[in-house]
Amino acid sequence: MVKSLRMPKYETVTEKHTFTQEQYDQVYAMAKACENGLSIMLAMETGISRSELLGLRWEDVDTDHALLHINQGLVFYHSEDQGKWVSESNGLKNKYRQRSIPLMDQELLNRLKALPQEIVVGKRTVKTEYIFHSPEGKPYQPNNWVNRVYKPFMEAVCAEYPDIPKLSVHELRHTRATLWIALGIDPYMVARLLGHSDLKMLTRIYDHTSPETLKKTLKTAQAGDAQ
Repeated sequence: MVKSLRMPKYETVTEKHTFTQEQYDQVYAMAKACENGLSIMLAMETGISRSELLGLRWEDVDTDHALLHINQGLVFYHSEDQGKWVSESNGLKNKYRQRSIPLMDQELLNRLKALPQEIVVGKRTVKTEYIFHSPEGKPYQPNNWVNRVYKPFMEAVCAEYPDIPKLSVHELRHTRATLWIALGIDPYMVARLLGHSDLKMLTRIYDHTSPETLKKTLKTAQAGDAQ
């Protein structure tokens, strides 16, 4: 049974931006070459959220079947009882978020296989619980991961490719959905891969679909009707 977590609600709605396929390929290539780029590669390829990414445990990766199992999301909140910030990682936003995502990039899968599950901290060997963890082997506080890993990477990308927009982590999720749809993947399957309960959340995604993609989709449909 999946436990539901209370997630913060934000009233402000901002315009979402996405990468084009060409921009995506350039950014993904840089992530491959980056020492700390594996977590970014995984987020780009699967469309998982930041909390799901940082909540991944070793048992969530099925290397034999090339599957990523999403079973929990890592969130930090201030505990009034304990008087400090604590982590919670045994639940998801809703039951639809529990899902399995195929890992199609063999290099990504190989790099996940090669990750060590133990690290040396000072003079101690620490067995890690999470795939992506802090330098001390502890759960990665989301803002720390963004500041230490994601922001420096995006700054390097924009320095190399000034025309590429500096996307947020959540906009990587929008990008993945947009590109899946542009590839002709059924919207229902995209919703399943993203962990949405229905297609309503995907209506915003279509706003990012380019005229070229729409034209290609219509041509494909017309060609099918003509056969």
